Amino acid sequence: MWFVLPPDPDMPRDYAVWEALNATQVEHDVYRLCASPALFARVAFGDRVDVIRSGEGALVVTSIAGRGGYTSARLWFEDGGDTWRLPVESLAQAGCVVDIYSERLVGISWPSALDEIIPSLERMESEGVLIYATA
Repeated sequence: MWFVLPPDPDMPRDYAVWEALNATQVEHDVYRLCASPALFARVAFGDRVDVIRSGEGALVVTSIAGRGGYTSARLWFEDGGDTWRLPVESLAQAGCVVDIYSERLVGISWPSALDEIIPSLERMESEGVLIYATA
């Protein structure tokens, strides 16, 4: 399904930016996300979303129907290459759902009850390993 990113006042553009995320149908027009967003920061793995079908047949998200109990973050690896591999594997072992967008940008989601994820991200950021942002 497709999410359109809201306009960013710091980055004017005359076109829409979209992110596609995997999901499973749970009701007629409601789907549960089975992915971690890297661009669309307002949802997380497990959230339920309302959709409509576009004129081209694609499912487009219109609203959030319910939260799934996960938190999400975007991770930026300035150096690219394989620099993401060890930190992301560590986060996956700690319970994060990981989606690789590129060698620099990774989306993660984790059960909101996992208290150790934010301190781990803060540590990695202070060490210069990554830059992160939560929704």
